Amino acid sequence: MYKYDIRSFKELGLYIASDLYRYMTSTSLKSFLRGWYIAGFRYTFFMRCCRFFGKRGIAYKPLFFLCRIALRHYSIKYGFQLPWQTDIGPGLMIGHYGPIIVNPNSRIGVNCNITVGVLMGLSHKLNEDNSRGDFCTRRLGIGFL
Repeated sequence: MYKYDIRSFKELGLYIASDLYRYMTSTSLKSFLRGWYIAGFRYTFFMRCCRFFGKRGIAYKPLFFLCRIALRHYSIKYGFQLPWQTDIGPGLMIGHYGPIIVNPNSRIGVNCNITVGVLMGLSHKLNEDNSRGDFCTRRLGIGFL
């Protein structure tokens, strides 16, 4: 089981609210509507929904399919390659749109910032995972392999 697994609708709402708070410093409906126009939040929203609906039963497959289509659309539009299978803690903030590449087996901690040009790959060494801690920032041109 992953460290940051979303198990219920309430927990999904908390993850989305913590992501929204990083962008807008508020979690109200007004800030959600204003945050919807930010590329990083919109991508993060669909990524969280795909992670939640993808691990549920067959009743949630149509919602997963719609979220997956939206996630793929925004992935191509903004240049993010941040798969929904990636284990990401609450409070993710994608600063600008541009090339961001993350391996699905990576783990990103709580309240992390990711900016343009970040590459997080998979380490092929034994007993070494590609995890990043809490409250971290990944800046332009950083590569973790």
